[in-house]
Amino acid sequence: AQAPRAEETAPAQTPDRAPPAAGTVREESAQGESSGQAAPRGEAAARTEPEGGFPGLSKGLPRPVPGDVQGRFGAQRPEGGLWRGVVLRAAAGTPVHAVAPGRVVFAHWLSGFGNLLIIDHGKQYLSIYAYNQTLMRQVGDVVARGDEIARVGATGGQVEPGLYFELRHQGAPINPEMWLK
Repeated sequence: AQAPRAEETAPAQTPDRAPPAAGTVREESAQGESSGQAAPRGEAAARTEPEGGFPGLSKGLPRPVPGDVQGRFGAQRPEGGLWRGVVLRAAAGTPVHAVAPGRVVFAHWLSGFGNLLIIDHGKQYLSIYAYNQTLMRQVGDVVARGDEIARVGATGGQVEPGLYFELRHQGAPINPEMWLK
């Protein structure tokens, strides 16, 4: 059996810490936490970016996972600071789906966020998916709306399983609840 990684016991995300913004992330391949192996790339590896780039995001996006919202955007965090996204409570292992087409620009472990995946949707829009048990995509993969990209977990120091979900435009967090169906 593999010994747990030191990051798995790290404390929860600090209030002033945010996931890396586009252009500042190191492009790294995903490592499935439970297996230690990169998840299969599937159909996404064969997809290409549309001519003219990805169209960005528009309101009415599907939820990445079903679940109750906890830790609402802009609300005070118990540890101090404000929420920059939302936590959607879901059972461990629940499939996480891309909310829109784009390219994976980050897929790796990040302290406080656990297994983190970031998708660039074009027009300076990003979607961020954290606390994942397993990442199903790698940096460079092109994904379509609805593609499975990860599995819900409780990594990054979390006690309960769920998905931390954040949207950003021009590097600034935006309220995901106003963009989701």
